[in-house]
Amino acid sequence: MTQINYQKKTLNMNTKLLLTGLLIITISALAFGQDEVLNKFAADMQSGNTQDLLSFLNDQVEISIDGQSNSLSKGESVNLIKGFLSKHPVSAFQYKHKGSSGNTGYAIASMVSNGQNYRIMIRMKDNTIEKIEFKPE
Repeated sequence: MTQINYQKKTLNMNTKLLLTGLLIITISALAFGQDEVLNKFAADMQSGNTQDLLSFLNDQVEISIDGQSNSLSKGESVNLIKGFLSKHPVSAFQYKHKGSSGNTGYAIASMVSNGQNYRIMIRMKDNTIEKIEFKPE
């Protein structure tokens, strides 16, 4: 009887260790994916290459520029950002804060264009951007 209890405890402990390991790997993969998306977003903002944004935008994106908010498709979102960047070319872009919880991530960045500072807030889910907010400071 003692040997059977020992085998059950060992099996339970091995199962718990395996599940814990899988959870850590999953969280790490999500965090890595979010960093990759944010790095690509920053590069695209600085270069003005908005077509590359299509690869990491959600199917529907909430975009807010100067307080006007719209829920748009990927293509419409790219066109709106392209129009914004044509009037406000980026001279500096820097992330101030990044974070995540489960499969949701966010970032706060500062952007400078034509001497004007902007605060950019980005919200992601499953490594796709679902909300972008451009606010003049």
